[in-house]
Amino acid sequence: MAWDTRPRLSAATSAWAGGLDGKMLRWNGKAWSKAQFPSAVEIYGLAGVTAANVWAVGNITGVINNEGVIYHWNGKTWARS
Repeated sequence: MAWDTRPRLSAATSAWAGGLDGKMLRWNGKAWSKAQFPSAVEIYGLAGVTAANVWAVGNITGVINNEGVIYHWNGKTWARS
């Protein structure tokens, strides 16, 4: 299954791009920096409403039964929903 690597803007100075094993990139309006999810998750989709309201969906890496997960960014931390 392909995963979504296109950046998703949540504000003019905030964007996220997701990938494998919880690796992510975050845009701060000037430059990209590496970011890490709290767990190893394959990110399939991102949606940003505001800089403090971003959602990510994916699968936990290495789980045989393909456990889907949803995470929420509140502007400070990612939390599983």
